[in-house]
Amino acid sequence: MNLQIYTIQKWNFIAYHTNKKMKQYKEEGLIFDFNNEWLLPDFKKDNKFVMFDKHPVYDAIQKIGNYKEQDKKGNWVSIRGVKNVDFVGVLNNEIHFIEVKNFRQEDDVLNMTIEHKATDIASKIKDSIATIVGGKFNCKEDTILWQKIVELLKENENKIKIICWLELSTPNISEKKAKDMLRRYREKLTRKLAWLIKSEGLLVTDKNNFYANSFNKIYNFEVYFETVDS
Repeated sequence: MNLQIYTIQKWNFIAYHTNKKMKQYKEEGLIFDFNNEWLLPDFKKDNKFVMFDKHPVYDAIQKIGNYKEQDKKGNWVSIRGVKNVDFVGVLNNEIHFIEVKNFRQEDDVLNMTIEHKATDIASKIKDSIATIVGGKFNCKEDTILWQKIVELLKENENKIKIICWLELSTPNISEKKAKDMLRRYREKLTRKLAWLIKSEGLLVTDKNNFYANSFNKIYNFEVYFETVDS
């Protein structure tokens, strides 16, 4: 590629991101760029957008939810507080819950079973809904977003979508095995979330599957692997 063409493509890339006014988040070695069609939290910390599970709304509910009680032996034990998904936002007038797990950073992807992880995600979805409803009354940050989500939850039509991002691009897992794991995980999670959504409202994916099926055009965000400078 000659310098002139490269320069044009580079500036087109910059212009695209500038016009879209993307909000960027980093999670588990992955970078997520959401365009301005998303309604997402505006709260920043250290000049960076924070994810839902690190937002002040989470802190507010966590403080309320964490308390201690006595067990049968009289010992004081902590009660688990809420556990939230990584991202919550509104796109096309629908609520999207997004949870990310990057197994590229783990020595053995099989250490966490599909059954265990599906249960964990289902629990986080439940807690996230409670956090948003509670946040509407207890958090002063991003009140417009919490109000919007609560309004959508009250509608008769189901307005909930769930994206479970399981990055399985490890040397120990072939592409075929990764597809099979995503399929089996989706089956488990569909059953555990039957109380909340229909199967078509659930996407279980990794980066290869996301772009192979052009889901980036449907969900209006891009994903990159974070590079570490040596």
